[in-house]
Amino acid sequence: MQLVPRLLALALVLPFALAGSARAEDPAPAPAPEPAGVKPAPYLWVIEGPPRIYLFGTIHVPDPRVMDFPAVVWDAHAAADVVWGELSLEDQNSPKVQQAVLLPEGKTLKEVLPAATYDKLQAHLAARGSSPMIFARMKPIWASVILGLLDALPLLSQAEPMDDLLLKQAKAAGKVTGGLETIEEQLQVFESVPAEAQARILDEAVVELEKARSEGKQPIEELIVAYACGNLQALHDETAKMAASEDVEVKALAKRLLDDRNLKMVERLLERTAKAPTKTYFVLVGAGHFPGPEGFLALLEKKGLPARRLAADEKLPAQALVPTPATK
Repeated sequence: MQLVPRLLALALVLPFALAGSARAEDPAPAPAPEPAGVKPAPYLWVIEGPPRIYLFGTIHVPDPRVMDFPAVVWDAHAAADVVWGELSLEDQNSPKVQQAVLLPEGKTLKEVLPAATYDKLQAHLAARGSSPMIFARMKPIWASVILGLLDALPLLSQAEPMDDLLLKQAKAAGKVTGGLETIEEQLQVFESVPAEAQARILDEAVVELEKARSEGKQPIEELIVAYACGNLQALHDETAKMAASEDVEVKALAKRLLDDRNLKMVERLLERTAKAPTKTYFVLVGAGHFPGPEGFLALLEKKGLPARRLAADEKLPAQALVPTPATK
């Protein structure tokens, strides 16, 4: 289960990976094509300040199509005194992550699920050639999350997601690093789902993923393509599906996962930066947190801090304070 912490990190910043929350009648929007020769704008915004804050929307799948950052991203990263992720590097590697996934000792997923749901899960895993062993002792809510991310396993086993990479490079360069949330706060988002609802969400996830598999679709691939095209609206449309669910527990989970966390992270960001307004900050937050009326960008604008999206070829006015390996 060595990849479980990475899968959980992916799930926590990409809530629409919960396939069971999507409505089958709503197809994923196609990414808007860019004019020939024009590079998509990165998910990078700047609040001119003071304090000067760069906001970078991330995706936790280290696909080569999303890991080739334009120079403006590296320049902003290098210009920062402080680099924050949703979680600190220490929290990302906390043993609490894997512990949270498992049922109490002696309990198995088969024992806590309705027989029909367990049979659906086993049939789906067999059809896609996936081992059921990883799910044997998982809590149903975590099984539903990780089930939708299995297509990301090959990538996650080969390379670090962008959040990990950028935080580690910042730390190696002597910058201050940290997180806007604690691991306990992130895990509690899912832990608060009642047991009966966890089983129902897993059942819905299996049904939706089996439908996608039978149609030759890969939700992770669609997500990567939307991100690579700089399509913020497509990401917003996907997160909106979860919030629009008719399932009361899914709707409540969406609020905790998105709106509540957005508000908390923005408040902490503003509190911390106000204490050192002469510093420059680079903040890594899952791209799904940026759009929408309760998203990062809207919340910051309400606070009188509008953020401007940067172009791929934009030159920054600030000089790099501490060069990172990619800018040397």
